[in-house]
Amino acid sequence: MTCARGHAIVLSGHTISARGEVRPSVVCRTPGCDFHDWVRLKDWTDGVLT
Repeated sequence: MTCARGHAIVLSGHTISARGEVRPSVVCRTPGCDFHDWVRLKDWTDGVLT
């Protein structure tokens, strides 16, 4: 996925619920970027991923 500023984010170490809710919260690791939010993936249909 990408953060609100367009930086690539990999969700390794996260889980995704059947409703697309990502846990823990998502933090952009790009230096100088302050993106940090609870994320729900729109139109997620792939079920639970751990």
